[in-house]
Amino acid sequence: MNERGNYLALDFGAESGRAIIVSLSREKAELREIHRFPNRPVLLNGTLQWDLPYLFGEIITSLKRAKAEDIPLDGLAVDTWGVDFGLLDIYGDLIGNPVHYRDNRTDNIKDGSPMTDEDIFKETGALPWNIGSLFQLKSLLDQKPGQLDRAVDFLHTPDLFNYLLCGEKKSELTIASTSLLVNTEGAWSAKVLNSFRLPPVFRDIVKPGSVLSTLRPELEDLTGFTNLKVLTTCSHDTASVAAVVPERESDTAFLSSGTWSILGKINDKPVTDLKLLEKGFTNEASLESWYLCRNITGLFPFQELKREWEHSSDPWDYGKMCSEAAEAESRGVVDLEFSDFKLPGHMNEKIIGYLTGYHGAGISLTRGEAAKVLLDSLALEYAFNLEILENLTGQKINRLYILGGGTKNTYLCQRTADLCGKNVVAGIDQGTALGNGLVQAYGLGHISSAEEIRRVAARSFPMKEYLPGRENETEKLINAYRKLKERNNDNE
Repeated sequence: MNERGNYLALDFGAESGRAIIVSLSREKAELREIHRFPNRPVLLNGTLQWDLPYLFGEIITSLKRAKAEDIPLDGLAVDTWGVDFGLLDIYGDLIGNPVHYRDNRTDNIKDGSPMTDEDIFKETGALPWNIGSLFQLKSLLDQKPGQLDRAVDFLHTPDLFNYLLCGEKKSELTIASTSLLVNTEGAWSAKVLNSFRLPPVFRDIVKPGSVLSTLRPELEDLTGFTNLKVLTTCSHDTASVAAVVPERESDTAFLSSGTWSILGKINDKPVTDLKLLEKGFTNEASLESWYLCRNITGLFPFQELKREWEHSSDPWDYGKMCSEAAEAESRGVVDLEFSDFKLPGHMNEKIIGYLTGYHGAGISLTRGEAAKVLLDSLALEYAFNLEILENLTGQKINRLYILGGGTKNTYLCQRTADLCGKNVVAGIDQGTALGNGLVQAYGLGHISSAEEIRRVAARSFPMKEYLPGRENETEKLINAYRKLKERNNDNE
């Protein structure tokens, strides 16, 4: 292992971006945020788009701040959300801003699809959801074929940033694996591309930790950094989290817990049993591995509840909400996959309305009770999906690692242990940035293996273990939640 190194992790989320210095020293890593900025999509001419020039400007600002603080950098890498992309013309210029995955251009896009969901899943291992890059491209073929006629290169968002930084046009594996265009061997799928009659615009796929080049000369002049290496990392943000999960044994799983949650299990290769497709699981690539995962509602409803109370005469913070939830009586649970809970506003009213609908009478909740309903329901959703994962893979999970901002919610971590009946180990609240930086270190030869990345991550941040308990209450709640899910499924 190299004794020291500094890596600039540029971590773009759907709502904000951050520039984090990941410093490696004496087999431990430290993180320091030097810049944070909002990520606000814009509606232009009826299309929801990412403001790419603004976001690229924030990368330059991040580099300038690092230079102003005299921080020596060994490398930089970008990670982002999945599926979205940009197209380049023959001159290397962008053909419009990348379109946001929430744009309505992929509504009903599967009508007339030349491949079934089952065939796509068997070929790619990926869940064929409407927002995938494949169906975004189909929308262009159907609605704006002129754009694809002009296109010479297709680059996912982090690959596009890399091109703008250093001039190299490459596709990184983990972000490509979100596209529905890559087969289970990690290559562009000729079957999918030919079936959908997509043009030859796809660049070579490279692994995480590949050194691409150095900053363009004009950017060196602008930022003051010379010979600064631009690398691929695990360019899909969840893949960066998966890279730092401390264990990848067959009896372990991980949960990336934040505004949204992702339940995952690391494997050597994709698993394409169609039963996984039926339950909403997908396969994505990480560093020297794949992971089977499912998107789950996260802390968004709980965050909305806090925002609601912040404007009251008696505002509560997260700490108070959790402590009051721990002391409150259980008033029931809700199905957080119900669409109303995924929309902002009036969260307390939605909880009461949902519980009233199932209990048949009007109820009132204290704030502690409302917080408890949401947190217990989220822990039950985790338990419900973990049980499905075990049944489908035939592998018993004994330990669940929780990473991300949700690790700070000690009540939720303990309830997850109780209701899942698993040992929960929680820590590494900035897993994406940490994974980004440590994969850079790996690519530069400062870390020798993916396994060493896991060891460094575990040594660098305190991990707290939560043991399951309260078995009588747990069984009662889980049985009630199963019935709730069955009832909701019957009503669909």
